[in-house]
Amino acid sequence: MSRLFVCPLLCLVCLVGVPSWALAQEPAEEDLSSDSASELTVTGFVEAFYAYDFADPDNNQRPNFVYQHGRHNEFSINLALIHAGWERDRVRANIGLMAGSFPQRNQIQEQTLFQFLYDANVGVKLAEGLWVDAGLFPSHIGFESALSIQNPTLTRSMAAELTPYYLSGVRLTWEINDQFTFTGVVSNGWQNIRETPLNDNKALGTQLVYTPTEGLLLNWSTWWSDETRNDLDGDGNRLFSDFFVQLARGPLTFIVGLDVGTQQRNLALDDDDGWAHWYAASVLGRYELTPVFALNARAEYFSDNDAVIADFNQGPGPGNDFESNALLGLSLGLDVTIVEQVMWRLEGRAFLGDEDYFDDQQNNVAVTTSLAASF
Repeated sequence: MSRLFVCPLLCLVCLVGVPSWALAQEPAEEDLSSDSASELTVTGFVEAFYAYDFADPDNNQRPNFVYQHGRHNEFSINLALIHAGWERDRVRANIGLMAGSFPQRNQIQEQTLFQFLYDANVGVKLAEGLWVDAGLFPSHIGFESALSIQNPTLTRSMAAELTPYYLSGVRLTWEINDQFTFTGVVSNGWQNIRETPLNDNKALGTQLVYTPTEGLLLNWSTWWSDETRNDLDGDGNRLFSDFFVQLARGPLTFIVGLDVGTQQRNLALDDDDGWAHWYAASVLGRYELTPVFALNARAEYFSDNDAVIADFNQGPGPGNDFESNALLGLSLGLDVTIVEQVMWRLEGRAFLGDEDYFDDQQNNVAVTTSLAASF
């Protein structure tokens, strides 16, 4: 089954090994001392926020699967980012430095200096519409960015929080035509910059984006990796598929997404075939009432009975001590665009569980507000 995921990326491995000059009969010569063909862009993003969790956690931490806006009853910076991008006719490079509660929670497993990196990559143009980039880059999975001002809702969906925000490796991007774009990725693994002694296996991913008409986008992303620890025997293949449809028509933005994952386990719980499964379904929309005011809403469901990706239990034991490990999420938000690229947002969000995941409570309710600027 995993071969279906591996085959599309054989082309990536081959193309990366082909020098860019071999793909063009007469490559254009460039004057590297001239700045006329270069373009340097510097952008930034800052988001201040306050969140109140009605469970009133003692450690001021939101639930452990919430990486964005994760502090309770505290004025804080979710993300402060400065980003520089440079591009010539056949080469490009990006570097972004960040700080805030989001990278602190999301990249806590990385070495300290790596925790400040949003991205860092260099790319070469192999042919018209065909690029290869190497380094650290945003993940190809999901419909939400780490920058809240770019998303329909203030907080990120559970599907986004529980899939990689970033990958470290090599990425091939092929703009096939005006409607189709293909991406292939070879990375160090499921959101890790550096390899670890426990698992240094590489992972493969693909993405196909189809835009049949203006305002309509269909996305299918896949993943394959071997999650077996190096000191253990067994086959730990992880297969994952992310599909979503995004429709933007006038003042309305509407997204429907479905994530499905499965992983081989040596001791799969309540699963005779040795596979553990999880899935996430999301429906969200945003409607601009006026150029200043907009409303957004979201309904989502995440189920991971064997706690492969998510552990919704906030107590001392593992989530798979429960009969299930699933949550229903609901949110409603108000957006106010103060000036272009500056937005104030307010959102109420509830997680509804069927067991006592949240300090002997089945449910979790929080209100979050933020002021963000993109420049």
